[in-house]
Amino acid sequence: MIAMTTTHAAKDTITALTRQARDEFGVTVFWSIPILPDPADDARAVGRQLAKHGGMTGLRLAAQIERALLAAGERSWRQHTL
Repeated sequence: MIAMTTTHAAKDTITALTRQARDEFGVTVFWSIPILPDPADDARAVGRQLAKHGGMTGLRLAAQIERALLAAGERSWRQHTL
């Protein structure tokens, strides 16, 4: 039960961080990245874009997204190609 709750919390964190990134950086970073239907896929795309185009602030947020993905048992954005 605890593991399932932890995974659920990690997935909520992924969604929240992805939303935060899109709100903070907007079209400056995500001009070519649509919102993907799967939250984990969307988070990987967002993390990759933040790391490339978000400066140091974006890189820090990308690292938070990566930690949340790994906590949820998902692949890192570093291991994902679109």
